[in-house]
Amino acid sequence: MKTDLFSVLSRDLSELFNDHEEQNVVIQIGDEMNHKEFHAHSIILRARCKYFKSGLSCDWVKREGNRIIFKKPNITPKVFEVILKYIYSATIEYEKYDVMHLLDVLVAADELLLSEMADSIQEYLLNHKAEWLQKNFTKLWRKSREFDWCGKVQECCQAVVCNEPHCLFESPEFLTLEENLVIAFLKLDNLIMKEIEIWNYLLKWGKAQIPPKEDGSPAIDDDEHKWSKENIKALGEALKGCIPHIRWFHIEPSELFNKIWPLREIFPPELLEEIFRHHFTPELPIDSSTFVYYKPQRPLPFESTILQQHHIAELANWIDRKEGKNLYTYFTMPYNFNLLVRGSRDGFSSGTFHDKCDSKGASIVVMKVRGTNEILGGYNPVHWMTGNGHLTTEDSFIFNLGKTGDKAEERSTESTSSYTWYNLNGIKISRPRRPEYAVRIKDRTCGPCFGDKDLWMTSNFNEDENCSAVKDDYDFEIASTEKFAVDEYEVFQVLKKVVVKDVTNSVTKNNNEDGSLTENSTGSGDATLDGTNDRNESNMNDLIDNATTTDDNDNNDNSNNIDTIDTIDTNQPNPDRPTL
Repeated sequence: MKTDLFSVLSRDLSELFNDHEEQNVVIQIGDEMNHKEFHAHSIILRARCKYFKSGLSCDWVKREGNRIIFKKPNITPKVFEVILKYIYSATIEYEKYDVMHLLDVLVAADELLLSEMADSIQEYLLNHKAEWLQKNFTKLWRKSREFDWCGKVQECCQAVVCNEPHCLFESPEFLTLEENLVIAFLKLDNLIMKEIEIWNYLLKWGKAQIPPKEDGSPAIDDDEHKWSKENIKALGEALKGCIPHIRWFHIEPSELFNKIWPLREIFPPELLEEIFRHHFTPELPIDSSTFVYYKPQRPLPFESTILQQHHIAELANWIDRKEGKNLYTYFTMPYNFNLLVRGSRDGFSSGTFHDKCDSKGASIVVMKVRGTNEILGGYNPVHWMTGNGHLTTEDSFIFNLGKTGDKAEERSTESTSSYTWYNLNGIKISRPRRPEYAVRIKDRTCGPCFGDKDLWMTSNFNEDENCSAVKDDYDFEIASTEKFAVDEYEVFQVLKKVVVKDVTNSVTKNNNEDGSLTENSTGSGDATLDGTNDRNESNMNDLIDNATTTDDNDNNDNSNNIDTIDTIDTNQPNPDRPTL
């Protein structure tokens, strides 16, 4: 039996902190303007802190009688007081300190090799001060890049910048960032933004670096057509360190002509030569051996008018029932989401839905509710079809991803991954409590339907009360209103990424709707191949052809975990029944 009396030990050592007997170390903290002496026990310092264990054992340590004199001028007294109390008690009273003070303590903890303390502060900030961190993101970006510290904070900063670059670009403080911090941002390979957009923001930053006119007005006019040669020269001087980090080879020729050619004087001649050589000789291989300025293409923004990258990662986690740590990110998820239909582009009728989405395997339906701006949707792990009955599955779910246009709020660490500063506060996922009614199959007057009432779309989805959400066969209700219309809806085919080993060339193969494959160079040893889930397609002929009612034998004979189709009326005309 082992008794944990850590709290008692912490209390006793805290009392020792205030007991001046046998304190044999004087730590002189701060500079001449802000100075304070702290007294401590060398045995405690050496046992609890690797920095002091090494520093106090050196022969060059200054002694005055029986006391060791230790100087630390680059840490302030207020910061070191928190450090020393932690060394004695292993506790931090977070509620007493503001975020900026904790960040200063974090820097000091890292310098003093107090890794557990640094980890604890980072966990606290990321889990409990996420709203502040996001509102002050540029300050955090600057501070995190200033020091080689705080791995979790840096990792989180980079993840947020890559997924939501506008949170940095649209910040008023972006224009005040130092060049090295902007370059660090441009070097990120996973930055999800079109390259021409990055260049446009960089132009704004470059203009802000040029001193204003004597009357205080900007040195360069917002209208590019009014720029003089002197303006362009000054802009080139401001941007010369950043220009090599733009991915010029991945900008469309028309955009190069309209946005880049008028500013050609600010580009290195060899860069311009490579850009034109690439576009006029497309047969040349595109790599760093042929083009000195070549850099791989960044991932493009996710193709959706409703969802963003973090939503997609969340859905991938739900599909695979991942919880806790080691959750998927947009870059690590094992799925591709292929847009099948969009209401504003293709129409909102149920017939259009079936024409474009039937027999396409697993899919995600997502919609923006008119009036409330809620993002609702559902996942069908089998496929869509017309008929009269149900699909039996335990793997479907319906969800509410919050409202579009909300300000980011601090997220609960219980909802999904820690350290993700997105507006997923209040998200809801609901799984089937009666799997035999999970997905409703109806005729062409109905679109996607989950449960007998839980989430239905009928007729023209953008007309009043043609969509509904009433709790029935799923665990929880997901909408704030029972009947509604949608302003937009989209359906995405969910395709598994399959890693293909290729020892000669590495390519990404994507399944096209006509069955052909397109190849994209990946520049690594593996390739990815889109493919529908095996469990969704395997033996689907048997499931459809033999679908009448589900009995125990049917449920047990499901070796590939294939979802079954229940109570399909095979006598009803079904022109959309798929041939597999």
